[in-house]
Amino acid sequence: MPSESAHMLTQVPSLKRRSVTSISELFGLPNLAHDLAVYLAKQLNPNATRQQLQNARLPLSWMYLDVWYRSRVQLPVLDVQDKALQRETILAHPGSNDARTPARYHAVFIDSDPDSTTPQGGLQGFDVAQIRLIFCSSDLRRAAAKKDSEPAPRADVLAYVHEFSFGRSRASHPDLVFYAADRARDRTTRAPKGAIYPLDHVAQPCPLTPRFNGPAADLGVTNDDCLELCDEFWINSFHTQHTYQSVY
Repeated sequence: MPSESAHMLTQVPSLKRRSVTSISELFGLPNLAHDLAVYLAKQLNPNATRQQLQNARLPLSWMYLDVWYRSRVQLPVLDVQDKALQRETILAHPGSNDARTPARYHAVFIDSDPDSTTPQGGLQGFDVAQIRLIFCSSDLRRAAAKKDSEPAPRADVLAYVHEFSFGRSRASHPDLVFYAADRARDRTTRAPKGAIYPLDHVAQPCPLTPRFNGPAADLGVTNDDCLELCDEFWINSFHTQHTYQSVY
């Protein structure tokens, strides 16, 4: 199923013109500045060497960020006779200081090539990730909004995610027909592996169910914090019709 989707953001960001350092601390993303510098370097030079990427520096125009806590994604139309557009909310919310609003970072399907015209079969072409930040450059966004800017610079909205690894060839659970997804971690530091994508590559929510090796009650896991406390999950293939169409 092609993953044609459109994201809708509020005109006013949740956080406006915050330094990369402060955003990194608020969202618990210690590698944000480096990963963003590497991503931007790859955009400028897709053939950059590993050494060049390691030495990448963050451009001045990306030192301050606008951030959104949520996005409304328009899901693909499954039935051509159904004219009603379906939308889902995707959260990347750090929570409130008084703990009344818990942190929520949703799991999503990532389409690595949303412009591809090749028919998509199952999970081929999809990645699974937990969205941790929705953001763009404050300076580029402000410049793009100026009517007298000729030509207007692009102010792409990006998504910082923590990646999952999973097998795409066959379902891991023969009875449930579920795919297993495990949080990807650095072999040395064991920190979650981060990546950056254009927000338009986020196709739709991905329902993950914790994969327990023992009684769930012993772990004290709830629906609000399971994505933070667990590393092993099942992709719930039957959560919605869109999930089923995407997986199969």
